[in-house]
Amino acid sequence: MIIDKLFNPVQLGTVATLLYTTPSQKRVMISKVTVVNTTAAAVTFALYLVPKGDTAGVTNIIVPTRTIEAYGTYDCLSRHVIESGDKLYGLASVAAAVTVHGSGVRL
Repeated sequence: MIIDKLFNPVQLGTVATLLYTTPSQKRVMISKVTVVNTTAAAVTFALYLVPKGDTAGVTNIIVPTRTIEAYGTYDCLSRHVIESGDKLYGLASVAAAVTVHGSGVRL
């Protein structure tokens, strides 16, 4: 198994921001998502694993609202397998304050 970067770093907005879409005819196992607060104040964020055709909401949240202290990080270590067309979204309490990195395995 080779772990690859799934997406380039993305800054979250205050509405659900698309981070990654599983390519057509593929499956992916997300192995790690790192969330970084790039500001001097605490901020909150949430992550959603959204099935194809659905929208981000309470039924598909995988990291409920978490606080990251100023210049802090949060590592989400997971083994979520996502199917073709499934998407990973995130949102933050302050726009352009949180950067997200993701890695995983293409199955």
